[in-house]
Amino acid sequence: MKNIDRIRNLYSSYKNRKISSIELDEFLSILNNDKDAEDELVKWIEQDLLDHNIENDPIITNIIEKSEAIIISETSKKKIIYKTKPSIYIIAASIIMILAASILFVKHNYTNQHTSTSNELAINEDVQPGGNRAILKLSDGRLYDFDEENTEIKIEGNNLILDNKEKISEITESVVELELSTPRKGNYKAILPDGTKAWLNAESKITYPSKFGHNERVIKVSGEVYLEVAKVNNSKFIVELDNNRKIEVLGTQFNINAYKEQSYLKTSLIEGKVKLINQFNKSAILSPGQKGVIYKSANNILVSQTNLENDIAWINSKFNFEDLTFEESMLQIARWYDVEIIYKTEIPKIEFYGELSKHNTLNDLINIFKQSGVNMNIKNQKLIIE
Repeated sequence: MKNIDRIRNLYSSYKNRKISSIELDEFLSILNNDKDAEDELVKWIEQDLLDHNIENDPIITNIIEKSEAIIISETSKKKIIYKTKPSIYIIAASIIMILAASILFVKHNYTNQHTSTSNELAINEDVQPGGNRAILKLSDGRLYDFDEENTEIKIEGNNLILDNKEKISEITESVVELELSTPRKGNYKAILPDGTKAWLNAESKITYPSKFGHNERVIKVSGEVYLEVAKVNNSKFIVELDNNRKIEVLGTQFNINAYKEQSYLKTSLIEGKVKLINQFNKSAILSPGQKGVIYKSANNILVSQTNLENDIAWINSKFNFEDLTFEESMLQIARWYDVEIIYKTEIPKIEFYGELSKHNTLNDLINIFKQSGVNMNIKNQKLIIE
C-alpha cells in the first residue's frame, strides 16, 4: 500500500512536470520491483486516457501512436499480431512499458547536466528522423542547399522560387538543366516548368530542364519519386531510368521505386495510364491500381494488382513494410535515419506489415521491432541486428 500511495504521488508529479531526478530514480525502482503498484498505475493511466487528461502529453501521444501501429511478425513457427485499434488497457500497458525507457532518458539528461560517461551515451544513443533537405545543382555551376525551412522548389517564368515565395535565382539562359537530389534523411518537392509535381524520397534524384520542348517532356529519375504529371496536349511525358529503361505517360499520377542497389524497378499507377519500356525494348501498359516490375536480369515486365496505399505511404510520412523482405525494410530505415545496417547473424526471415510514422526517432522503431522478437541496437550511427 505504501508503494501504491507513493507511485500515485510520483505519477502526479510527472504529469505536472515537477518530478525531480531523485524521484525519477524512485519511480523507476518501484515500477521494476512492485507488480501491484505497476497494475495500479495502469489503471490510473487508463482512467486519464478516458478522461483525456494526458492526451496532450508529448510522450503519451507518441506512445499511443506507436500502440496503434499494425505489426505482424511471421516466421515458420509463430505469428504475432498487434491490432490497429488497441483497447485502452493495451495502450495504458504500453505506456507503462515505454514510460520506463522515457524515465531513463530523462534521468540521463539530468545526469548529463553534471557529468557523462561513454557507457551512458551508448545506452541512450538515438537517431532523429529525417526531414526536408535537398541540394539543387544547375548546369551553369550554381549550387543551392535547402534545409528544413522550406519544402519545395519551383520555376515561375525565369525565376527559381521556394515555397515561402523567396526568389533564389534567375535563369538568364534559354535552357538550363536542373538536378534536384535528396540525401539520406531528406525528402523534398519540386514543381516542374509544366506544372508537374514531383516528390522525392530519401536518397533520390530528379533531373529536368528549366523549359520543356513542345512535343515531349523528358526527365531523369533515380531512387524513389512520386509524380503528378500535368496534362499538356500533344506533349508526351517521358521518365528516363538507368539501364535504358523508361516510362511514357500523357497525364497521370504514379510512383517510381528505382534505387540502384535494388535488383528491380517498380512503378505503381494511381491514375491515368503509363507505358513501361525495359532495357530489351519490351513494353507493358499499366492501368490504375497496377504495378509493373522490371528486373535488371529479366527480359519481361511483370504486371499485377497492388496496394496503392502501401506503395505511396512515404508521401504521407509513413513507413509501410508490406510485401518487403526484412532486408528491404531495413534499407528504408537506413535511408531515412542515415545509418549503416550491420547483421551480426544471418538476416532474419521475418516480414512486417503495417504503417509506422516516419516522425519517430529510431529508438521508437527499435522498441516496436523488439516486440516481434528482433533484437537491434544503435551504436555510432550503425543499426546492429543481433
